Amino acid sequence: MLPETLKMHKILFTAFIIINLASACFVKAETIVLKSGKIIQGSIIERGASAFKVDIGPAVLTYYFEDIESIDGEAVSEDGQEPLKNEPLEESGLSEEASHYAIAEKYAENGKFDMAIEEFKKALGLKPDFFEAYNSIGFCYIQLGRYEEAIKHFEKALEFNSDYAQAYDNIGVAYSFMKQFQKAISYYQKALFIDPEFSSSYNNLGATYMFSQQYPEAIESYKKFIELDEGNPDVYYNLGIAYYQIGQFQQAAISLQKARELYEEKGDSQGLNKVQEVLGNM
Repeated sequence: MLPETLKMHKILFTAFIIINLASACFVKAETIVLKSGKIIQGSIIERGASAFKVDIGPAVLTYYFEDIESIDGEAVSEDGQEPLKNEPLEESGLSEEASHYAIAEKYAENGKFDMAIEEFKKALGLKPDFFEAYNSIGFCYIQLGRYEEAIKHFEKALEFNSDYAQAYDNIGVAYSFMKQFQKAISYYQKALFIDPEFSSSYNNLGATYMFSQQYPEAIESYKKFIELDEGNPDVYYNLGIAYYQIGQFQQAAISLQKARELYEEKGDSQGLNKVQEVLGNM
């Protein structure tokens, strides 16, 4: 009998769609050294309870405190204490449009999407070709469930930057939420044509292929994501479910066991319980 977790896999994948809020070019870059030795050049845009969200340019990736050795030469403790630069806007030296954009980002991070939209629009009033602001307004409209308006703003961003992979990816996200899966897939593929290492598009492709029950294609997409980010337990979990759906149970077990290891390492009890339930029914 198929376990309930597998029966409901389509609902689970909804949470794994990645929407890209643009970070504009004025954000200060930082050097992040992982304990694995890998060096990341990016900007910390959010600090959560157990991880940082880091904008690396084409994508926003999550790095757990325990995996980070240092930021700009300063050691990072397991509770994530590090030298974040949170200077007031009036002392930051940002332009007026950049200041409105930074305020909007803070509103968006706190779920105040209507207020964020107003600040992004103020930035556009000062800089009409500010394509990142159009993209970020689209992000907010997706969060508000206003997908058609989101698409219009992503398309506006592309008018000013036709090679903007984030906007193509986000149009795909909007179509995924609208359950227009083939349209979504075509936009994720456009993003990857521009930037073959745009990891969120591989994840979003995988999720959308799962929604439309195209399991072999989902497997290939998740494998591509893992080549770029091998530390994400959710993707290993999804990969395991995809293998399960096509009867490749040995590969399913390998992927699910890897997901379990990563969930354990990160102390994610909810993820661990989820994968244990599936493994227990195989």
